[in-house]
Amino acid sequence: MKEWIQLDNFSKYEFCLSPLSARSKVSGKVFDGFELDKYNRKKVCSFYSDDGTRFVSTVQRMVFCAQKGIDPFKIKGHGILTSIGEDGVVLTDMPETQKKCNKKIPEEELLRRYKESLMFTSMVISAFENGNFSDVEDFLLSKKNLLSKYISIKRHISDRKADRIAELSISECLISIKDKRCAVCCPVSYMMAIASRIGNNRKKEIQYKESLYE
Repeated sequence: MKEWIQLDNFSKYEFCLSPLSARSKVSGKVFDGFELDKYNRKKVCSFYSDDGTRFVSTVQRMVFCAQKGIDPFKIKGHGILTSIGEDGVVLTDMPETQKKCNKKIPEEELLRRYKESLMFTSMVISAFENGNFSDVEDFLLSKKNLLSKYISIKRHISDRKADRIAELSISECLISIKDKRCAVCCPVSYMMAIASRIGNNRKKEIQYKESLYE
């Protein structure tokens, strides 16, 4: 269920973190936070304050301000990073992001990532040696729910369509490995990048990919 929040001085609008969006109370128009412009960048929209001042901004920035109770005019020019966490969309400003980048990853989590990468790499090496990629395919398929949730949140699409994009991402990853197109050491990150690209494609291109992998 969508939870709409308000922003001081912008009472004509309401904002939602998940799915990332803004809505005009006057016209009912909904602005998609993940919509891209023709240059494949975050789309900017015009919002009007209560005194009629026009403010050009991304939906991400406006939702971030509503969430934090910040005047948008005071953080103009600050970058807002959008990421997908386990609980949904996460918005952070660049100073906060810089702090996170300077933080060290806990050793336990770091070792877990290395071990998973080593395990998957060993699995792929064995697959090439014995000509059987079933274990590799099973591992990639085990990440389907994670991929589906990621693309569903990011693109505001139905679970059914998200599942299909996840399946296509897994197929493309497996083809890349078997055809030796690249060395995939972090399969989840690789498949998330594929899912984002497919999710941004037009319907015709998605249908083409579906026919290609089937």
